[in-house]
Amino acid sequence: MEIEVALVENIARVKLCGRLDAQGVDQIETQFRASVVPRHRNVVVDLSDVTFVSSSGLKMFIIVAKALRQHDANLVLFAAQPQVSQIFAIASLSSIVPIALDEAEALESVRA
Repeated sequence: MEIEVALVENIARVKLCGRLDAQGVDQIETQFRASVVPRHRNVVVDLSDVTFVSSSGLKMFIIVAKALRQHDANLVLFAAQPQVSQIFAIASLSSIVPIALDEAEALESVRA
């Protein structure tokens, strides 16, 4: 699992690559949380190169989203591959964490 974090108009843009299974979450969770939560920024996460998300990955997104909300910041996921979107739908993740189709929609969502 790989992670890249950049700033786009004071919004943290996170790019994840690989499998977000238990091992993948162990590899990136600390860096992901440290990169976005203490800074109280809105965050968009590019999932276009994520091929699988397990319950550990879902949990990580939910925890980060809740932590950001406590500081009036938001987390929006975008560009999930079909198999990842299916996992999100089964878990009803969109009721907790907004999911956008693309980066433009995700950025617009956190700006609103």
